[in-house]
Amino acid sequence: SRNKWVNIRPLPFTNSEYNVAHPSLSKNGKRLYFISDMPGGLGETDIYVSIRNAYTWEQPIPLGKDVNTVGREMFPFIADDGTLYFSSDSRVGLGGLDVYYTRPDGNKWGAVQNAGAGMNSAADDFGYVTDETGKHGFMVTDRAGGAGSDDIYKFTRLAEPVCGTVINAKTKSTIANAQVLFSVGN
Repeated sequence: SRNKWVNIRPLPFTNSEYNVAHPSLSKNGKRLYFISDMPGGLGETDIYVSIRNAYTWEQPIPLGKDVNTVGREMFPFIADDGTLYFSSDSRVGLGGLDVYYTRPDGNKWGAVQNAGAGMNSAADDFGYVTDETGKHGFMVTDRAGGAGSDDIYKFTRLAEPVCGTVINAKTKSTIANAQVLFSVGN
């Protein structure tokens, strides 16, 4: 009886008419993110969230058009800091499924960002997960150079977020909403 699962029951919103897959549970255990092709979605598969109340999981809510598209949103992962990572094949990306992320912004999700080259390729890139620090993780890809069709890769994030103010060198005035990009290597 050691380390045994007990009281296993299906979630109340599972149904033999559609798929419910790729679950990711929030750090506090109260939000379950998953994908489904249930009726009423925007695309082939959409990301939904179900909130746990004291006794059961509530009816799933689609994340809406801030996140979901007419294509496939897949493999959601909710990081400990609240960032939602997922893969999509219906956004401007590097090809196939790409890894994207978004952060909560009040009662909605902020702008969806592509995780960029390195994480993404012309092939399918998906299944992004990290540890509690967000620095070490795994992802799946079918890019060239792997051992098989879909391979698991381990990664360590080397970059640290940088905060600051961008100032016009001549006028010394602040440049609002500036975005600074840099790359490492050639």
